[in-house]
Amino acid sequence: MRSTCLRQSSFFLTLLSTLFLITFSSLSRAQSAGQLVPSPLTVTFGTVAVGKTATQQETLKNSGRSTLTVTKLGITGPGFSAQGWALPLTLAPGQSKAATLAFTPGSTGVKTGTLTISWTSRNHSYVSNVALSGTAVASGQLTSNPTSLSFGSVQPGSKKTLSETLSNSGAAALTISQIAPSGAGFSFSAPLSR
Repeated sequence: MRSTCLRQSSFFLTLLSTLFLITFSSLSRAQSAGQLVPSPLTVTFGTVAVGKTATQQETLKNSGRSTLTVTKLGITGPGFSAQGWALPLTLAPGQSKAATLAFTPGSTGVKTGTLTISWTSRNHSYVSNVALSGTAVASGQLTSNPTSLSFGSVQPGSKKTLSETLSNSGAAALTISQIAPSGAGFSFSAPLSR
């Protein structure tokens, strides 16, 4: 009976020692591995007009103790893209690499997505995620009122003026960069109000 108890005790001690060594080995390996830290973890592009592009910088940093390699990048969500990371991307401890995330919406509404980063360190594979979001609005739309102007009969050397109103009927801001009338005798003066 005592012999059986001693054998069981010895077995449990051996089992506990093995589990401890496995846990210690895994913990030691994890602490010495590379550690990818994306910054920021959430990227918000704000309000962007359909067809326009907004960009944000994203940095991948290795804050671990061993080299890591980014092997794959995946982006879900409409209109989101990444530019500037050539794969495979190897980062030494403390090294970082910045790139550009872009949002070019094709339709209106709130858009969300995810940047998925697959990476390896010390023969182990990991995945990190970055949340993406942006709100797409209709682009600015310039309208004129009236759509045509008729000056009627004007004596040579005389001057006749008419008013034209330009409005933005879209959902996003627009910029008028130039106004250039064509045709002999026509001219344009600066707007009275904005």
